[in-house]
This record gives sequence, C-alpha cells and structure tokens, in this order.
Amino acid sequence: MFHRFLRMMFHEAPALVERVDEGDRRQAGRVAGHIAQIATALHQHHHGEDVYVWDDLATRTPACALHVSQMRTQHAEITELLERLRTALAPWSTSASRADAAVLLVAITRLTTTLDRHLGQEEREILPVAAVSFTQAEWDRLAEHGRATAPKDWALVQLGFMLESMPDAERAEFLRALPAFVRVLWSVVGRAQYRRYRARLYGPEAASRV
Repeated sequence: MFHRFLRMMFHEAPALVERVDEGDRRQAGRVAGHIAQIATALHQHHHGEDVYVWDDLATRTPACALHVSQMRTQHAEITELLERLRTALAPWSTSASRADAAVLLVAITRLTTTLDRHLGQEEREILPVAAVSFTQAEWDRLAEHGRATAPKDWALVQLGFMLESMPDAERAEFLRALPAFVRVLWSVVGRAQYRRYRARLYGPEAASRV
C-alpha cells in the first residue's frame, strides 16, 4: 500500500514541476515543499526498514540474506539520489527558472527509475517471506515509526494521497478498518484539508476521487 503511494507521488512529481510557469516562485516553492515532503516520507519508510526489518529477517530466514544485502545496497543508493534531489530542489524553489527545472527533472527521473526497480524487487523477493516472518505487533511497530516521524500537518494530507492511490473497493475497506477517531477526523477535517492541498498543487480543475 505504501509502495503504491510512493510510486504515485514520484511519478506525478515531474508534471507538477513542468506546470509551474517560469518565474512563478510562489508556486515553485509550494511544489518544491511537496516534493521535499514525499522525499522525507520515502526516507522515513526506508529508515524504518533498516531499523526494524533487515537484521531480524536475515536472522530468521537465512535464505533471504543475499536479498537483504541487496536491499541495504539499494537503500544507500536511494539515499544518495534523495540528497541529489534535495540539492536540485533548492535553487529551483527560489528561481522557478527553466534551467533549474531541467536539472530537477533529471534528479526526479533518476530517483524514480531506481525506486521503481527497488520496490519491484522488494515486493517479489522480500515481502512474501517477511509476511510470514513477523508478527502483526512487529508490523505495527514499523507503521508507528513512520507515523511518529511524520510532521503532524502532513498526516491527513498523506492519508488523502494514499486513499487517492487505491482502487475504490480497497479504499472503502481501508477506511472501515481505520480507528473510529481517525475516520471522524478524516471526515470532519482531513478530506477538506487534503483537497485544498491538492488543488494548490494540481489546480482546482483536478478533481479528487476521495
């Protein structure tokens, strides 16, 4: 589920950059802040796996040791690409120039290509084994790590994007499974907050499915 969210976010990022008019520093800053936040979400997700998954998985299922080693190497590569992305974001966010946008688009493309390859391999070779190697409490601990390190004003926005990435039937099931207070918070505050945020990025004509 989180992988699908990440794929959607990074695949949509180039279009957000390209639709910013040259010299529109206000919108460039807004889009740059958004891309920086999804980069942080990716980093936090990987940090949680580094802390809570790889050592235990390699110990419990030694046959996965090679794949775990590959995951660690890929995480390090993605960390470097995230740093290049942040480096490219800074000048474009204040200049909104076509030249800086071109450099940023290259950084996004390189990261997205590497991320797609990494997530695909993880889903094929790690998740089927990890699914039966960890308890629900251990998965919950990983999820809590992600929530604890996310900015509070991003939580409901991220939930909106995650819901946006889901098929309709899965979205309805996911919402029913949320704690009651989260469902109420989403209904009363979150949906409107997410739609405002999304409209500022994609334009008011870009209708949301949630």
